[in-house]
Amino acid sequence: MEKTIKMTETEAIDFTICKGFDGEELKTQAWKIGKCLKKDGTYKKLIRKLECHFEEVNIIGSGKSKVYILTNPKVEPTEMPNKRKGRKMPRKLDDEILTSFVHKMLIKLNPEDLHVTTYNALRTKIPFVFNQSERLADIVAKVFDDYLSSEKMKSVWSFTDWYLNDRATKDIKLAIEHLAEDKKIEVKTKWIASKYLTELKSQITLSEVEHINGAIRQLAIETDIDYQEYQRSFALPFKSKKMIDFQLVVESYLQENFGYNFIYKAMEIRVLDFAPDSKWNFSEVKKTFLTKVKNLVSEKVKSAKYLKAQNKGEKFHHLCVLLFLKENGIQIDEQELKEEIEGIPYHLNEIIKSFEEPMQEGFGRKSTS
Repeated sequence: MEKTIKMTETEAIDFTICKGFDGEELKTQAWKIGKCLKKDGTYKKLIRKLECHFEEVNIIGSGKSKVYILTNPKVEPTEMPNKRKGRKMPRKLDDEILTSFVHKMLIKLNPEDLHVTTYNALRTKIPFVFNQSERLADIVAKVFDDYLSSEKMKSVWSFTDWYLNDRATKDIKLAIEHLAEDKKIEVKTKWIASKYLTELKSQITLSEVEHINGAIRQLAIETDIDYQEYQRSFALPFKSKKMIDFQLVVESYLQENFGYNFIYKAMEIRVLDFAPDSKWNFSEVKKTFLTKVKNLVSEKVKSAKYLKAQNKGEKFHHLCVLLFLKENGIQIDEQELKEEIEGIPYHLNEIIKSFEEPMQEGFGRKSTS
């Protein structure tokens, strides 16, 4: 018997996100402006994603009124056709080096550690830089010692610490994708729930995940929260009070209605190829990662968003990165570093004027008496 499901475009995108896709549709200019997709490559790709899970996909209407008619759910999802197959883009050398290192470390790890893991968990097991947080805190303390109390020092370097972790997580994710594509590892998606009171973790079914996400989506509507923003908020270093409050609402709701503290997407990794490419040592891997950070940040600091930053973490991000790169032996522009250090009093004054925090005598500085 034929089974048909109707979805709005938002529901169709949410459905693909629940199935493991990255929600790239939400990042398009068309979606940001009009909350609907143009009939372009992203739109066609969304249809292909849906076709992985349904025998037939049809769309009626246009603009925000589009309705996705999904017929006969597949018992087993199929792979999405790769339109680029046969014309694969060459990989960058830095990605090759990091991928090779990740492969070598996966071989060394205990298989039990890979039975249920996440990209964030892998980042702690496969570091590109050792003792990152401690070293970052130390070098920042030396430069800001005359300006800020030790209590306020962390607000300067914690954003850069988050950025380095986030960058490493993204590079590990890309490496895992490359290794899976090269058939050197096998990756399976798992959904895990942390049980309320016991905090034991157990695997749950995809249908339960979809049910829970549907309930959270309804909560978001009732609380006037953008559901996609809620999903993205867990990866961000700063959250609005409204979002923090909503996360607490969701946590209480999950505990009361499902018996869980939270749920998350994990994966099982099985190594298939135990012969790593050992052309690069750890020093070369670290240099590759930090040089990539250097290039990305040098572009980032030119943006209007960075120039308008009004909290200490973002305002001093470039300075923190330059200090960290120098500490780790990466060549930097010394004049650029000198200017950033000389600009500390000016930027602190800017932050005071922006009312990032209540204006207090000395702005947390040490007493000179």
